[in-house]
Amino acid sequence: MSAPTLTEQDELFIALGKIVAAWGALEATTKVAAGALGAFPNVRVAWTAFDRTPMSAVVRVARTLAASADMDEALRARYDDLLSRIGGSLLDRRNRAIHDMWLFPGESPLTGDTTPLTHFTRVQITTGKRFALDHLEVTPASLIETGKAIYDAESELIELMNEYSATKGKREQQL
Repeated sequence: MSAPTLTEQDELFIALGKIVAAWGALEATTKVAAGALGAFPNVRVAWTAFDRTPMSAVVRVARTLAASADMDEALRARYDDLLSRIGGSLLDRRNRAIHDMWLFPGESPLTGDTTPLTHFTRVQITTGKRFALDHLEVTPASLIETGKAIYDAESELIELMNEYSATKGKREQQL
């Protein structure tokens, strides 16, 4: 039996799924990091404390706690840089992929033009003084890169938490 052939639309859905899975892992790890920086006794307490808290708020709390945690300046700077990326560009990339509307090849571009699209298009709907549709051509490969960047950030955060834990233990022994 041969393996099923994936269509480009299947690949897009798989890439979006990778972003969802990667973000879930990053969100959980960020909550644990905020908890560890805030001296919560265990993972369960951290998850409970931040249950249903928007990721932007969890990142703000983690950045505030990292800024006042007992750690060396180099580690603090790495925490701040990573948490800034998580709460900034990565959150934006994830939100754009998950919350914007998707149009597929062959569909109408929703602009009044009846020429069918020839590529996947992410449509960002802007509201305010005027309603606008911003079309952006997207490939499954670009979405896979977003998922990879999110997974990489989670790995980096785990590494920082391990370094903090190791140095925190040494500092406590010195007291």
